[in-house]
This record gives sequence, C-alpha cells and structure tokens, in this order.
Amino acid sequence: MTDNDQPTDKLEENPLKEDTFEEEKTPLSLAIIREKATSVYIIFVKVVFTFVILAALYNVLTTFNDNKLSFHAFDVPHSLEARGYTGKEIARRISDRINHIRNNVKTHIKIYKTLNTDTEDEIPEFQVPGADISLNAIIAYMRMFFGQDIQSVDGSIVEAKKLNMIVRISGYPSAMFTGHEKDMENLISQAAEHVLMHLEPFSLALFYKENKNIPALMRMIKKINTSLPSEQDKVSVHIISSFVFSLQKNYIDAEKSALKAVHLAPQHSYALHNYSLALVDTDHLEEAISVMRRLVKVYPNWSTHNNMAYVYMMLGQHQKAIEEIKISLTMEDAKYDQCYDTWAAILNDQGEYDQAIEKTYTAMEYAMPNQFDYFYDFLARVQYKQNHLADALESYQKVIISNPKGKYSREAKKKIRALKNLLPKQ
Repeated sequence: MTDNDQPTDKLEENPLKEDTFEEEKTPLSLAIIREKATSVYIIFVKVVFTFVILAALYNVLTTFNDNKLSFHAFDVPHSLEARGYTGKEIARRISDRINHIRNNVKTHIKIYKTLNTDTEDEIPEFQVPGADISLNAIIAYMRMFFGQDIQSVDGSIVEAKKLNMIVRISGYPSAMFTGHEKDMENLISQAAEHVLMHLEPFSLALFYKENKNIPALMRMIKKINTSLPSEQDKVSVHIISSFVFSLQKNYIDAEKSALKAVHLAPQHSYALHNYSLALVDTDHLEEAISVMRRLVKVYPNWSTHNNMAYVYMMLGQHQKAIEEIKISLTMEDAKYDQCYDTWAAILNDQGEYDQAIEKTYTAMEYAMPNQFDYFYDFLARVQYKQNHLADALESYQKVIISNPKGKYSREAKKKIRALKNLLPKQ
C-alpha cells in the first residue's frame, strides 16, 4: 500500500462510520422527542384538569345559596322528533314556561323557595382529557359535597291515539298529562305548573293570584292538604287561603288566614309581607306599619319601605312617608320608577302639585315606555287639580298615544271630551 493510498482508505472508512452514527442517532432522537411530548401532554392534562376543577368550584360557590332545578331531555318517539319535538326542545319549553310564570309574579319580597333553572345543554358536556369524567359530572359531585339541593326534571312522551306526557321530578311521584299534538302548548303549561306546584308553590300561587284564578288556588289548597302537609306546607295553605279571601274581597278572613301563617312561621318574609298587606286592606294601618318594621329586620328590601311610605301617606304622616322613600331609593335593586312614583303620590296628597309633576317626570326616566300611559294619566289628574286644563288635555292625549288599547285610554277618551267642552273654542 502506498502512502498515497492511506488517506484514501481513511476517507473510505469515514463515510461508513458517519452512516453508522446516523443510524444509531435516529432511534435515540425519536425516543427523546416521544419522552418530551409525553411530558408536555401530562403537563397539558394537569393544566386542563386544574382549570376544570377551578371552573367547577367557581360554578358551585357562585351559586352556593341557590337551589338548582336541572332539566334533562325527555324521551320522545322518533315520529315526534321528525316533527320538531325533540327531547331537549320539550325540556327547554317547560323550563321557559316556568320562567315565564316567575316573571309574571309581581313581588319584590323574598318568597319561600326559588330554584335556578338550567337545561342539560347549558353547560357544555366537556370531557376532561385523560380522565373518564365530564365537567358536568364534576360540578354535580361538588354540589352534592357542598350540600346544594339539586332537583332534576325529566320525562317521556308516549304517542298513541293521544299524547301522554309523563313528568318526573326527583323525590316526587311522576304525573301524566294527556292531549293531542295540537294541545302541546297546554301539555307544556300543565307540566310546568306541576313542577312549580311541588317545588315553588308560592311562585305558582302568586301567578294564579295575579290572574285572579280562584279555582286554581282552591285546587292548590286541596292538593297540599291531601298530601300529608309539612309545617311549611301549612304556612303555604294559610297564605294561599288569604289570596282567595282577598280576591273574594273578604278582607277580614284574608287577614285571619295571613295571621295564621305568621304564627306558624314568625320569620317567614313572605308571610309577614302578606299579613301586612292584609292589615292595610282592613284599615289596620298602624299594625301594618309594625309588621312591615318586623319584615325589614328579617329581610331588608326597598319594596317594604316603599309600602310603608304609602301607609304613612294614608295616615297623613307625609314627612315619615318621604323618609321611607329616601331609604328605599338607597337600597340595592330599588325600582326607581316605583319609588319616585310613590314620592309623587305623597306630594300630590300634600297639595304640592308642581313637585309631584317633577317627581313623575323623574319616575318616567326610569320607566319602560309601556308604562307611560299610567304616568300621563297621573300627570293629567294633577294638572286638572291645578286648573291647567290645556296641559291636562295634552296629557290625556298622550295616554292614548302611549297605549291606545290600555285601560287608561278608555277613561282618557271620556276626559278629553269633557275637557274640550270646558276649554275655549279655537
């Protein structure tokens, strides 16, 4: 071998060694990459799991004092699903009907029991990576751990000659409602009222009261009395009985029933509220004030101070009435339109007509446009007292413009004709 051949041999060996090195390096690099990827994935899962736990904890703690009413999809036949009545849609419509009833209940006093409603698809069914558990399941377990009351509603629809809707509430017997498909809205209403009957009787009773539905209230009383009523149920019966007597204008018996409820539950905010109103109806105004004072100690709220202002006005104690309104305006969730409207009524009762008009316009700044007919009617009556007939005429005309078919418009038309006869012909 010549000297010139040696470098050549070395050069020939080097590529082989390099190739061998590359072949050994490739599996090692992949192993490192896999190890790093696994580490990153584990960190990712830990971060996601921690986030899910914190989200679940936040959901539970922010609603810690709220009882929960959870709706689940109904089992419905495929033939109904094909026509748009899916199980989730039925559950959603029952939930919507319950919220509609609640929204039509005109009270600002804390009633016995209300439930936050949700349907099962409001919280996404998020599956935690690397764990056989969902966000909803974690929230459910946490609520049980913290002692939150969770009521669930589900059911099914069986289609035969008619539709049979079966409604199930956790902890209560199931109920069945029957009707044709064209009666679906009625079936949904019956299902919603059935749920409220068991879980929020006051909400349902107040809804019936607002609609002057005495037969429905009587059915509620009968149903509660025939189901081994608890002490709380007995309170409900006395309050609902007072509603019936009040609607029948039997104010003495309404007061007696309301008092029975207070005797059973002296700290019950709605029992106290209802009793105070019953006392006003029987002209026991000083006693009404005393009960309202008890109520604001149990449950501070702007509405009771507003009611006290009215009662003080009825007693001719205008300064005390205004003091209550001022307190009402400082309270959380105060309805400024109602507070300033009460203030205007007090000033009107005092004969302070210009100030009453000023407070009415302030109230209108906070009111919804569909309430303007009421305020214009009040303005017209104050302006008539001032002998400002042209202003009164204009206000009555605005009543009709605001709500042509409303109850204030019917009276406004009569007043307009009378005022036109009193005003000089143009």
